[in-house]
Amino acid sequence: NLNTEGEAAGKEARDMLRRLHRLGYTGFKVARQSTYNGRVAASENELGDPIAVTRQGLGYGAAGLFGEDAVDFLAGPRWRDFDSVLGDLAGPAFGHVWMYQTMGEWFDLHCAL
Repeated sequence: NLNTEGEAAGKEARDMLRRLHRLGYTGFKVARQSTYNGRVAASENELGDPIAVTRQGLGYGAAGLFGEDAVDFLAGPRWRDFDSVLGDLAGPAFGHVWMYQTMGEWFDLHCAL
């Protein structure tokens, strides 16, 4: 198993996934990390309304489950195929995932041969 963590979005994320697939990886999990990083703080949005924000980007994080035990954000403990995960990273909004569209959430990508 391979686990990578990153802030890639859009084309960068799709290119990374394609490279891993060419290397022979066939199973993938996109694992949400907020479950393991519950540190939030009170803040304000641009209108001055109170909101809760993550502090993951400041290094207040912990590792989640790895490999077989990792939980994909859509499929749970099951591995997904290349096309399924690539679809998450497609489109103008970068699909479902990657931190630019998820209020600072980050995801680990787990890969299996």
